[in-house]
Amino acid sequence: MNAKLAFFYGWTPQVIDELDYPTAFEYFNAIEVIEAQNAILGIRVSSYPHMKDDGRNKIMKELNRIAFPFGDDKPLMSTDDFFKVINGG
Repeated sequence: MNAKLAFFYGWTPQVIDELDYPTAFEYFNAIEVIEAQNAILGIRVSSYPHMKDDGRNKIMKELNRIAFPFGDDKPLMSTDDFFKVINGG
């Protein structure tokens, strides 16, 4: 468990030793959730070029909701706007 905590969070053994067991265990269990979320995102990203606009817009809407959870004033970016940004205008 300590090795995975050190690798994932970049903690030193001293930092890990200072954590009480329930807290360390909670952080350890969170690793699997975060890794699963990243795997799902990777699948979505790799599928993105093959999706229809409705699917792309759904992903962009979800990612914008996650990226700006406190109702940021930025308008929702459309798929067309996204491609304009990544293609340099």
